[in-house]
Amino acid sequence: MKKISLMTFIVLLSSFAYAEQNPLIFPNEKIRKLKLNIVDGNVKIISSSLAPSVLFSKVKGDAFCKPEVKVDDNDLIVKVVGDKNGPCEINFEIQVPENTILVNKMGCGNLDILNVQGVIDFKLEKGNVRITHAGKEVNGNTGHGNVKIEGPINNADIVSGAGNIDVILTNNPGKGEIELKTKRGNVTVFAPKESSIRTSAKVGTGFMTSEIPENPEATFKIMMRSGVGQLRIKKSKP
Repeated sequence: MKKISLMTFIVLLSSFAYAEQNPLIFPNEKIRKLKLNIVDGNVKIISSSLAPSVLFSKVKGDAFCKPEVKVDDNDLIVKVVGDKNGPCEINFEIQVPENTILVNKMGCGNLDILNVQGVIDFKLEKGNVRITHAGKEVNGNTGHGNVKIEGPINNADIVSGAGNIDVILTNNPGKGEIELKTKRGNVTVFAPKESSIRTSAKVGTGFMTSEIPENPEATFKIMMRSGVGQLRIKKSKP
């Protein structure tokens, strides 16, 4: 049977107003995964050596609009419950261990992730995504919004219905594959000038350019797709 931390329920239900000013802290929990499911609101996730914590602030919504936070078998679960027919917007700032796996599902809002090295998987209906100092793998999609990812990424699958996608590779990629697709927008990959890459690019209306020579034998592949836009591979700035 999975172990559920009852303490989280008690703190949340008895201290809703308090928790909007002060974070919920889980000092005795070894968090391996963050599962986030919210309606509307901005989310910032930061890795830290301190205890995992959740800080939230309600932007709008009635008394039924509230967060629900619990720990279940080393998973930190954060979600929003409320009247589906009314507005419910809550912003979150969440602190997790560096190697936490992230599974994020959001309605409308921006997602900002910093220094999280675990596998990241996100889904947004509408909003911008910024991931700084990512780990080796990032997957996700947004219906409408820009995506910017920076880190030593080996594998990625990123989709935007309408928006630009920027990926900044901070190391010379070895073996792996990144696939970047947008229906309307530009796709740009920045890579070290000594990178060994091979590419597959398709654009409906637009063009593709690359500042890094193609190597058909390379073990790192970049796949880029855009219905309307520009596809670019550029040398990273020193």
